Amino acid sequence: MTWHYRNADPEFGLWQSRELQTHLEQAIIPKHAIEILTGKANLEVRPRDINKGEIVGRLVKEYSQNLDFVFCAGDDKTDEGLPFLTLS
Repeated sequence: MTWHYRNADPEFGLWQSRELQTHLEQAIIPKHAIEILTGKANLEVRPRDINKGEIVGRLVKEYSQNLDFVFCAGDDKTDEGLPFLTLS
């Protein structure tokens, strides 16, 4: 789940993001296997053992016979985690 605050007042959005992160770290993380990532005006909460890269990797493996080219790009930490992929 991602909360974006790009269209909010920058200072207020950042303050709210930090408040949300503190609350999640105290109330949710101790009870669940999740992680919090902060990006460019967003806060993402996701399971520790899965990420966008893992999903892309699974899709590529499943559909590799129909793929000639895969391009993945991101612009902040929440886009990291793409495993090295090879198509055969």
